Amino acid sequence: MAVDVVKVTGDYKIIAANNGNITLDTGSAVGTTTITGNLVVQGATTTVTSANLDIEDNIILLNKNETGAGITLGQGGIEIERGTEANTVLRWNETSDRWQFTNDGSTYYNIPTTGDITDTN
Repeated sequence: MAVDVVKVTGDYKIIAANNGNITLDTGSAVGTTTITGNLVVQGATTTVTSANLDIEDNIILLNKNETGAGITLGQGGIEIERGTEANTVLRWNETSDRWQFTNDGSTYYNIPTTGDITDTN
């Protein structure tokens, strides 16, 4: 496998391999790579391996570019990995038009709405 390396300064390198992988290597200094302007990532998968993720936007859009009426796959939400314990999920269920959650990874409960709450006083 042929590899082209552009050495910038010191240990810093830009490595472009024939397999399509490009590496921005900060070397032994383990520095920071900064991209000014917008960053567009096109591909099937984007993986972020980071201990902390800070997002300034106050609304996160999931299921972007949906073209059907509702969620074509039936549900969308956020899943929390819990190691050896069952994952928890907060999801929108398109079939029941309800927000739901699970604590055990298999049984989902509807999140109550004002129509579900009865005044017992």
